[in-house]
Amino acid sequence: MSVSHVDGVVAVAACRDDPVGVDVERRRPVPAVALARRWFEPAAVAWLRGRPEADQSAGFLLLWTAKEAVGKALGVGLRDGGLTRPVPRPDGAGPLLRPVPGAGGLWVGHPPAGPELVLAVAVGGAPREVVVVDAGAAGHGVAARSTSVARTSLPVVVRGS
Repeated sequence: MSVSHVDGVVAVAACRDDPVGVDVERRRPVPAVALARRWFEPAAVAWLRGRPEADQSAGFLLLWTAKEAVGKALGVGLRDGGLTRPVPRPDGAGPLLRPVPGAGGLWVGHPPAGPELVLAVAVGGAPREVVVVDAGAAGHGVAARSTSVARTSLPVVVRGS
């Protein structure tokens, strides 16, 4: 099980038999290229620089959340060069979960989490279905502890484990 939170939103990922990691961030403007030059590996910096300027903040957050989720699934977080650990580039179409280079059977992807959030899930073993349950939505089948209408949690279920 893995947990992440940001500004009143909690994401929880669970997988019965394999390691799992999750990270959630709010979409927001960031000095993407400057931060990437400081923290990321050169290939990630080049990828960000190649994106239109209007997409660089979103690209940075996609990479950041993937690196966080992978680090959690590996049990090391961002320690020991976690931000320079390569992750697959989140380019357009393709499968939700993509193999993490050099991580031996670890997969990472960005399931949809609405227009305000960036969500990344990493899971070990074979790629599988990832289901995001919005606990703030009506008829979701998950008990939410908050009576607020605002999104308060994102349970993530990794099926087939």
